[in-house]
Amino acid sequence: MSPKFWEYFLHIEADLAACSRYVEFSTSNYATFSNEFAKIIVVASAEIDAILRELSSLIAPANKADNINDYFPIITGKFPDLIKHRVEITRNAISTEPWSAWSTGKSPDWWGQGYNKIKHDRTNNFEKATLFNAIQAVGALFLTVLYYHEHVTGKAVTVDMNRGTQLFVPREDPTHKGGVFWYYGVK
Repeated sequence: MSPKFWEYFLHIEADLAACSRYVEFSTSNYATFSNEFAKIIVVASAEIDAILRELSSLIAPANKADNINDYFPIITGKFPDLIKHRVEITRNAISTEPWSAWSTGKSPDWWGQGYNKIKHDRTNNFEKATLFNAIQAVGALFLTVLYYHEHVTGKAVTVDMNRGTQLFVPREDPTHKGGVFWYYGVK
C-alpha cells in the first residue's frame, strides 16, 4: 500500500514528465508556457494546499490555518529545514529549492505569482504557466508529501520500485538503498 498522497503525486509528476517530450527540461526553456503547465501548476498547488492544511492541523490542532501564509509558522516551526531542502531532476541536471522563498507573510513566487495568478485570472496571466513554475510546484509537492509522511509515521517514504518517482529526488539523503524498495527521506 502506498503512503497517503503518494499515488496522486505520482500522477501529477507523470504529467510533468510527459511534457519533456515537447519541451526540453532546461533552464533556457524555463519561460516556456503552456496549457499543460497551467494544469500541472494548479493541480499540484491545490494538492499542496490540502496537505499543508492537514499537516498544520496535526501539528497545531487549535490553529485554524487555511492559506499558505497561515501555514508558514506552523510548518517551518516543526520543519525548519523544509525551506532549505533541495530536489533534483538528475537526468536534466536541474536542482531547485522550491520552498526557499517562503517566509512570514510571503509565499514562494511560483505560488503567489504563478499558481494564484493562473487560478484567479488565467486569461490575463497565461504567461505565468511556465516550465519553471511547473517544476517548482511539483518539486514542492514532492517535498510536502515526504514531510507529511515523515511526521505522521515517523519514517521515510518507502515504496515498491515500480511506484518510485520518474523525475524528482531529494538531495539531503541517499535515495536508493538497494533491493526492491526506493527510499525518500527528508532528514
